[in-house]
Amino acid sequence: MKAKCYMAVILLVTIATLNIYSQSDEFIYQGNLAFNGQPANGSYDFEFRLFSTFVGGTQIDVTRTHFGVQVTNGHFAVSLLFDDGFDGSTRYLDISVRPAGGGAYTTLTPRTLIATTPYAMRSTNAFQAANATTAETAQSAAFAEKAGSALTAGSADVAANATNATNAATASNALALGGVAASQYVLTNDPRLFDGRLPLPNSTNYIQNRTTQQATTDFNISGTGTIGGNLTVGGSISIPVTTRYFSIPGSAFFPTNNLVAYDGQDARWATSGSSVVFSAPINLPDGANITEVRLIYFRGAAETISFSFRRFDPMTNAHQTIASGTGSSTSCPCSLVLTPGPFATVNNQTYNYLALVSWNVNSQFPDAHKIQGLRITYTITTPLP
Repeated sequence: MKAKCYMAVILLVTIATLNIYSQSDEFIYQGNLAFNGQPANGSYDFEFRLFSTFVGGTQIDVTRTHFGVQVTNGHFAVSLLFDDGFDGSTRYLDISVRPAGGGAYTTLTPRTLIATTPYAMRSTNAFQAANATTAETAQSAAFAEKAGSALTAGSADVAANATNATNAATASNALALGGVAASQYVLTNDPRLFDGRLPLPNSTNYIQNRTTQQATTDFNISGTGTIGGNLTVGGSISIPVTTRYFSIPGSAFFPTNNLVAYDGQDARWATSGSSVVFSAPINLPDGANITEVRLIYFRGAAETISFSFRRFDPMTNAHQTIASGTGSSTSCPCSLVLTPGPFATVNNQTYNYLALVSWNVNSQFPDAHKIQGLRITYTITTPLP
C-alpha cells in the first residue's frame, strides 16, 4: 500500500476582526495541503496544537480540532483561537490531518512559526489602553495604523500586557490581588459571617470607650497597663492573695503600770517593781487574715516572759485573745512564735488591736528582760487601706 504523504504550506495568517470596536486573539490560518505530491481536494479533519519550541516542548493551551474542513486544490482556511496562548513569546503551530470522518491523524512537519500578526492585535490593545478616552470612537483602521508602530511607541511594557489593560473585567490577572485570588479577600461562605455568637453588637460584654457610664459589664484582663489620668472606682478594689508583714520595734511598747521604762537600740525594759506589763497598739488593714505572731525579746534572768495578742471591743469593754504564749528560753535573742486561733481576721470597724508583754522584775537584775520587736504575718485579698 502506498503511504500517505501530506504536506501543508502556510500562505497567510490574518487577523479576524469581528467588529470595529473589539479585538480578539482569534486569527485565520490559510494554507495549502498536498497529498502524495498533488494538491488535495475534499473534506478533511484538522488538529491544531500550540508550542513554544520548534521541536518537542510542552503543549500550550488545548488542542483545537476542526472537522470537515473543505480543501480545494490544496487550499484551506480555518479560524483559530487559543485562550491566553500569546504572551509575546515565540509560538509554533503543530498540525495533524486525516480524511474527514475517521482514520489516524498524520502530523505534518515541520511546525509552522506563528508570525507577528496575532501580536499586532496586542499592540492595538495597548493603543486602546493608552488612549481610553477615545477608544470608543476609534475606527479599526486607526487601530491598525497604531499597531504597526506599537513596538516603537516607547510603551513595550504596556504592549506586552495589553490583554490585561484592554479589558480589566476579563484580564488574566484581574481576579488576583498581589498574586492572591480576589475570592480570598472577600468571603461570602465563611461560617463566621452567619454565626451569631456572643458578644453581639451593643452587647454589655464589650468595654466601651466613652465618657458616659456604661451599663454593668464584667471583664477580666491579664497583663500590665497604664492609666494616664485619674481612676475613679465606684466599688471596691481587691488584690490577689499576698503575704504581708507588720513590724514594730520594742520601743513602741509602753508600760501600763506607771513603772519607769527605758529604751535603747529600739528595745524596752523596766527598772523597778515586782512585775511589769507593756502594751503596743497594732494597726492592721481591715480584712487581713493573721497567720503568725512573732515576739523578739531578750531574757537574762529566770523569770518567764508572757505574751498575748488581743482585740478589744470598746463598746463592751471586752478583750478577746487572738494568740498567747510564754517564753523561757535563755538562748537569746529569742523568738516566741504563735499561731493565731479564733478571731484571726481583722475587723477594724468593731475592734481595736494590741499586744501585751509582761514579766516579773528581779530586784537584783531589773533590766534582765528586754522587748526587742514584734512582727505579724498576714494575708489579704480585700482592698488596701
